[in-house]
Parts: sequence; C-alpha cells; structure tokens
Amino acid sequence: MQPLRVLWLCGPPGAGKSTVAWRLFTESAQRGHPTGYLDIDQLGMRLPTPADDPGNTLIKAANLAVVLANYRAAGAQQVLVSGVALPDEVPAFEAAGADITWVRLEADRAQLHTRFLGRDGQSELLPDLDQHAATLAQSDFAEVTIDTTGLTVAAVVKRVQDSLAHWSQVADRDRPKIIGKPPAVSRLSGAANAQPRVLLLCGPRAVGTSTVGWETFQHLWGLRTSAFVDLAQVGFVGEASVAPLGRHRLRAHNLAAMARNFHQGGATVVIAVGSILHSADLRAYSEALAPGTLTVGRLRATSDHLRQRVAARTAVRGGPHLAGDCLRGRAVAELGPVIDQALAESTLLDRSGIGDVVIDTSGRAPTDCADELLDAVGLTSR
Repeated sequence: MQPLRVLWLCGPPGAGKSTVAWRLFTESAQRGHPTGYLDIDQLGMRLPTPADDPGNTLIKAANLAVVLANYRAAGAQQVLVSGVALPDEVPAFEAAGADITWVRLEADRAQLHTRFLGRDGQSELLPDLDQHAATLAQSDFAEVTIDTTGLTVAAVVKRVQDSLAHWSQVADRDRPKIIGKPPAVSRLSGAANAQPRVLLLCGPRAVGTSTVGWETFQHLWGLRTSAFVDLAQVGFVGEASVAPLGRHRLRAHNLAAMARNFHQGGATVVIAVGSILHSADLRAYSEALAPGTLTVGRLRATSDHLRQRVAARTAVRGGPHLAGDCLRGRAVAELGPVIDQALAESTLLDRSGIGDVVIDTSGRAPTDCADELLDAVGLTSR
C-alpha cells in the first residue's frame, strides 16, 4: 500500500502556517476531495515532558502515525498538517508512515513580531521566535519555501497551490522519503502498567468545555503525568465524508490510540474535551476505550450565562485560533442561531442525563470548576 500523501506547512510562529493550511483544507473539502487536516501541536499535549522527549516530538510522531492511519480508514486520501517542525524533528515525523511534502512559510522579522504579539504572544519570547526562524531559514528539508510578508491569506494559498501544481509533476524527488515505523515513544520510569484513565468532558456550545478541560489538565501537572486531547481537532476529514456518528467513531478511535501512546509515554490520565450530545455518540467512546477507563464529566450553565459566553467567544481577538472555530470574530447580529443552538444542546443534555459528574459553571472561574471536577472524580491526590 502506498503511504498516505501529506502536505505539511511549517514555519516560525506568525508565518501563517495554520491559517493557510486550514484554508487549503476547507477549499479542498468544498471541492469534494477526500482530505484531512491536523495541527501537529494537538497530538503532543503531555505534561510534564520527560527528559528523553523534552519537545514531545516522539509522542507527536507516534500519535501522527495512528491518526493518519485512522484518517485513511475514514476515507482521506491526502492530509494537510500545520505546525512547528525543526530540522532535527523531521526524521521522526517522516517515519510515521506518510509521504510528506514539506512547505516552509516565512516572513520578515517585523511581520513575524507583529503577528506573534497580535496573538497575545509574550514579548520576552521574541528572541526564541527569531532563533526558530533563523534555524528554519538555514535548513533545506522543505521542497517549497514561500515568503508571506505583506500577503493576504488568499495570496499565500494561491502561491502554495501554484508551487505544488508544478512540483507534483516531479516523479522522483531529490530527497528520499523515510517510510517505516515511527520511533518508540519515550517512557517515564515507574509508568503504570494499566491503561490510562480517560476523563471526557462535554457540554453545550460555549459552556467552557475546552477552557475548563485545559485548566483541569494544568491542575494535574503537579500531581501526575497527564495528556490533553481536543476531540474536534482529531476528527477533520473533509467533505463530511463520515456521518456525525461516524465522525464520533473516528474521534473515538483516535482518542483510544493516542491514549495508548500517551500511556507508553508515562501518562496515567488523559483529559479529552468534545461535543457529546447523544448516548449513541458516547457509546462510540466507551466501545473504543478499555473497559472501566472512561469517566464522563458534563458542564452546564444557565441560559443567561450561555448567552453571555457565546457573545464573549465572538469578541475574542488575540490568542491562539483553533481550527474549526466558527464563533471567533462573528458579528453580534449573527449570534441568534448560535445562541439557540447552545440552549437547545443544554436542554438536550439535561434531559439525557449524560455524565458521571455534572458541574455547573454559571458565574464561576474555570479554575474553580476544574478543582471541583478533579475532586468529584477522585483525581486530587497522587
């Protein structure tokens, strides 16, 4: 079987890799092409990091291999990946069973700084950004390099497409691909033999599932090695080529495979966040995971608080922009259907009774909700 074709957009922070890759993915999906999308950072959220894998590169490579295999099984014939890849990380990623075409995006220093700070990046990290950009500029692993300085997203997308239209006609690439088994994930000494516990957090739209889930993950850092998975981020296979229930099966298979890898890398708990609205959706996860390892937490909020949070989500300007976030930057006049959806999901979840633990987030800080959740599921001690 031929390896899955992967187009990987890399570059320093602020070069535009995630935005451009997502645009390429959505346009490909709209044309009916069986395409997938991944942000590589979403595959390596493990804390604390072990000494033999300080950048979580090995765990990302192991997770990339299993997620690509599941994407292929779901019908994807090509996958777009965005994210950081330094020259010394390339061999690990290329061993993940894919035929990777590397596209490096770059921009001048002033533009990188402006974009980075505009995303709420910390000014003290600018020297690291500059070093990262310099390291990539001196590398030669990318087949295509595009300067995004002063260009719109649409213009960069066109340059990528034009470059690849020519490049894809080359039968023999100058640099051979390394196709094989990815490196083994690093192990922490004393890692438990049991499967990791999975705490799956769900709730209606805008209730704060991702925020509380991330806080819960951060709280666990001082207690035990843990991992974080955003289920939406491991279920992008274009053209909705899998039905909603099928998409849950895809996410569930990816969660199960990643949980096994995270466990081999020392994690005893995996925090997963996602939209689970029906018992049939939830069944996909309970069937994919090892018996007795899944605990489901559900967040709820009053109708007034849900309305406020939808509005707050649209007002966000800085910070990271997750793929598929269709609320950010929306006009207030467009919020009616979104609010209606959030309220309907809240009612549906209250009636369904989904959740081993239910936490009301109304008027509460995410950190307080995370504390209550960890107490309720017995994860406040080592």
